[in-house]
Amino acid sequence: MASCTLPVGSRLVSVAVRQPDGSYAPLDEDRVYGVVTNNFLRQGGDAYTVLRDRAIDPYDGGPNLEEVMEAYLRPPQPPQPPARRTDRRGAVRREAAGGVNGQ
Repeated sequence: MASCTLPVGSRLVSVAVRQPDGSYAPLDEDRVYGVVTNNFLRQGGDAYTVLRDRAIDPYDGGPNLEEVMEAYLRPPQPPQPPARRTDRRGAVRREAAGGVNGQ
């Protein structure tokens, strides 16, 4: 929970963390939590300098946010049938239990 009426740096009043059972518990100040964000905030954008200056073992690799969103929003492609195999003359080859062309 946050309060915009408090001074900058003191506006965060409380934090609850979702537990595996779906309940929420107060933030444990002795624990290290993982945070996922975009590059803009990670580099201190919008005055989130704590993400830039105090990150522990940051991982700054991976795809850009716009690439991830594009892949997520892209409609699924229908499956393609397997390519037909042909011999040098263009005749369709059949796979048999004994090998190519029943041999």
